[in-house]
Amino acid sequence: MIKYQNREIPETLDEILQPSHTALIIHELLHDFVSADGFFDKTNMRIDISKTLPPSVRLLKAARRNNVKVIYVRFTTLADLSNLNDPMIRKTYERNNGLEGVIQPVVEGTWGWENIPEVSPLPNESIVKKLRVDCFLQTNLDLILRSNGIKSFVILGVGAERGIVPTVGHGMNLGYFGVVPEDCINATSPSFYDTAKRFIGRYGTLVQSEKIINIWGGIILIKKNKKYFITKISNKGKILRISHYPVFIYKIIKLIKGN
Repeated sequence: MIKYQNREIPETLDEILQPSHTALIIHELLHDFVSADGFFDKTNMRIDISKTLPPSVRLLKAARRNNVKVIYVRFTTLADLSNLNDPMIRKTYERNNGLEGVIQPVVEGTWGWENIPEVSPLPNESIVKKLRVDCFLQTNLDLILRSNGIKSFVILGVGAERGIVPTVGHGMNLGYFGVVPEDCINATSPSFYDTAKRFIGRYGTLVQSEKIINIWGGIILIKKNKKYFITKISNKGKILRISHYPVFIYKIIKLIKGN
């Protein structure tokens, strides 16, 4: 922990990702974006998640197993398109050479707006509807996080350069630690993936999903008041044991864990 003006600020990834104050955000894994016969598939824009879906499913299962709060964020188009502002309508006009017969993806209540079954929400998991790419902009996400004592969020899904970048940046401005599993995200086009990662790295932390899973289900290292502690977390996210160890043991374990 970093001591600063009577505050204790998480320093290591272990401290940032303690299950008791972390949420997992499932970002836009919706049929219209990633499924056969979805809107993007019909317009030759379908996002290929064949490589990122398996680790995403494993991470979701680990979150549920360790009592990490799971929140779904869905980009939402209103049926009457009243969520579109003037610049959006202008862009739509340019892309389609007019507005006659224009169809928008992820219309609320349609099949295309639903999450794919591999990562579908449970009845007790929150669904946040966003009308803009930023998950925080005029949504109830910040309220949900603060009400549940959340300090950090892990975000996975598609639209890395469109939705995840502004969300991690906005989250930092609001005081949240944003962690992004780089093997669980897709850009809308593969050519944007590396650029998205560079911007995400400016505002948050990029890691492999397996590292997050290991933290949630295993040993957490904590440095507090110049003392070193090794904490064991149960499979429900509860602290089982806190032990004080000499600094050299702490450093050995930290080296093994790679953070």
